Amino acid sequence: MTRRLSCGRSTLAPVLFAPRGAENSVTSRPMREPRTVKPTPKHVVLAFVAGLIVLFGWQAPAQAHAALTKATPAAGTIVQEAPKQVVLTFSEPVAPVNDKIQVIGPDGKRADTGKPEANGAVLTIRLKDNLVRGTYLVSFRVISADSHPVPGGYTFSYGQTSTAPTQALPEEVDNTVRNLIGVAKYVGYVGLTLLVGAVFVLTLLWPARLNRRGPVKLMWAGFGLVTLSTLASIYLQVPYTNGTGLFEVDGSAFSDVMASRYGIALLVRLAVLAVAAIMVRPLIQGTSTVVDRVLVVILAGIGAMTWPLTGHPAGSPVPAVSVVTDALHLAGIAVWLGGLVMLVTFLLRPAHPTIARPELSLAGGQALGAESESPETLAESSTANGEGGAHQTLPAVSNAASGASEVREALPEEANAAGGASEALAEEAYAADGVHETLAAEASPASGASGAAEGEAESGDGEVATEEGRESQAVSTGAAGGGANEREVAAILPVWSRWAGVAIAVVVLAGVVSALIEVATLTALVETTYGRLLIAKVALVAVILGAAVLARKSVHSGQAPRVRKFAAIEVTTAAVVLAVTAALTQTTPARTAEAIAKTPPVQAVYTSTLDSSLFKLTVEVDPGKVGNNLVHLYAYDKNGQPLKVVEWKVTAALPSAGVEPIEVPMLKLTDNHVTGSLTLPTPGDWQLRFTLRISDFDQDTVTATVPVK
Repeated sequence: MTRRLSCGRSTLAPVLFAPRGAENSVTSRPMREPRTVKPTPKHVVLAFVAGLIVLFGWQAPAQAHAALTKATPAAGTIVQEAPKQVVLTFSEPVAPVNDKIQVIGPDGKRADTGKPEANGAVLTIRLKDNLVRGTYLVSFRVISADSHPVPGGYTFSYGQTSTAPTQALPEEVDNTVRNLIGVAKYVGYVGLTLLVGAVFVLTLLWPARLNRRGPVKLMWAGFGLVTLSTLASIYLQVPYTNGTGLFEVDGSAFSDVMASRYGIALLVRLAVLAVAAIMVRPLIQGTSTVVDRVLVVILAGIGAMTWPLTGHPAGSPVPAVSVVTDALHLAGIAVWLGGLVMLVTFLLRPAHPTIARPELSLAGGQALGAESESPETLAESSTANGEGGAHQTLPAVSNAASGASEVREALPEEANAAGGASEALAEEAYAADGVHETLAAEASPASGASGAAEGEAESGDGEVATEEGRESQAVSTGAAGGGANEREVAAILPVWSRWAGVAIAVVVLAGVVSALIEVATLTALVETTYGRLLIAKVALVAVILGAAVLARKSVHSGQAPRVRKFAAIEVTTAAVVLAVTAALTQTTPARTAEAIAKTPPVQAVYTSTLDSSLFKLTVEVDPGKVGNNLVHLYAYDKNGQPLKVVEWKVTAALPSAGVEPIEVPMLKLTDNHVTGSLTLPTPGDWQLRFTLRISDFDQDTVTATVPVK
């Protein structure tokens, strides 16, 4: 007799959704479970290693995630009035790093005062009064909105140029710290995938007859990896922020990180993990209620938000939208890839038959284990199939008072005799290689045990199976080694397909929205490192989808080994996807990289100080390019004091192009300062001659070569 399997909820309920512990509900004593084949998730381990190889092979470019777009005073300029402050404008909001922002004067002393103030993308550094004349060094280190450090610096001069201060600019990020941060993020993604996948499958897809020990261990491993990743990220952010070595961490710097948005978000994640570790227990035990599931989903949502709050979405032009879509994208990936890991590691492994051992058989209502002192009769019934002639040996439930007729009554109702043979073959006994497997556990453990008890209660002498007999019966129909059998896989996959479809849809839609925000243009997609990594990620996801389609076809054609093969390909590729995702978090977003490329560099105008026997002349040509240029001249005596000039004469020539000297009219602003407009039509090394008469009898001429591009 062949019975059609429905994939509806009514059919799945007894197989997949029976409460945990139902198989033991008929006994109050602990039983000794049969030996099972422990799952060896070698594909998962190999996939994790493959992801690490990809991550270590990728070196994130050492490019800032925010760029300095404007500075006042500007780099390379000479200002004649003492500035009250230095104002730096960046491409996105920043936060100052304490003790890493300073202005050093020409005397080597700090010229800044008070704490720097950040207002969005604008950083203000207040300066002391009575600044000395000379060249100043502005050194800064800030943290961009996406938690990445931005070091830099430049010089400007007040009154006159001088030798630049020798203090070093802020350190770049230590490569060891940078690489470990990428590894920590990857470990966190892997842990989140294992955690979400295990909870999801145990709650919605796990067959009641299978032991939950392996998936639960995988879930706790996920908890551990996410916790380890979070703690490592907190520690590594300290040297990452301050530009120090891996072990150069002090209490003050650690406190600053913990008080930042990055530190607060990771503390919230740790709190969510602690609460979730308690609330998830009913779900993994199969005893959860709707309230339990809703609370766990809320916790998961809060935890998912902590990832985008410490990454690129926090610094996007629309942070609220980016944070929500990135959290949904991450949640969809965790459900999808986590479910795949569970399928490969547990459910799609070859199912092993539950073979009742002699010591687990029933005789006289007593369990004949190794501890039995007087074993009763062991019976085996050999039944012949009328059509095929195949013989199968089934353990007989022998009862001294009832005889063999009670054995047939205790077997599952589905047992059918073809051609008048004894009702000993369960309908689900099946093996692709021709070996018939007896799957008495197909009826759920609870129903199988209760059916056996009812059969014995209705036997000739009305004897009821003892507690030990029910226990041993439950063992013989309990969790089999290996994964789900063919009937369970046929019931699981349609449900999984629907959930996977929803997860993939969320991943794709949220990914598209995030890409539109982070990439913005097609040019940025193909010309930036971030864009090319994103293309690689999309291609890898397409490989996973292709393998999933082929696996689905193999299921319909009954080719279980091919299903496992394609599922393993999916998991391995998914690990690489997580590695690429970790690399993306350390790469400048395409929108920012493109903006930096399009932003003209802070213009360093041509400046030079020329010496003569009578004076010092500071020359400034802005911007020093083809076209209109503004010329400023400042005259000083040998002691650096402003010098009164009676007459100024300026000419410009380009001998290499045959341009004869052109006189440049100058406008007097002060006794020692004049300005004039100069048009340079051709690139080249222009020769500017300056003749200054400081009295009726004293004058001198100096020459400057101005490279014009």
